[in-house]
Amino acid sequence: MLQIRLACEHAVADGVGCTAHQIKAVGGWSTLKEVERYTRAANQASLARSAIASIKVRNAVQDREEV
Repeated sequence: MLQIRLACEHAVADGVGCTAHQIKAVGGWSTLKEVERYTRAANQASLARSAIASIKVRNAVQDREEV
């Protein structure tokens, strides 16, 4: 049961962009600290994808400016 709950927490945090309070309600956590512990990896992955996308956009703009 815990694995299903954790999978749900990660999916909600990563895929939908819910707030910590919303995730807490979905998962039944009693504190926001518990939510943070289980969603940290999902948040890090999301931030990494966002950073990579920003770098790709910047590089594409620079490539066009050089032409």
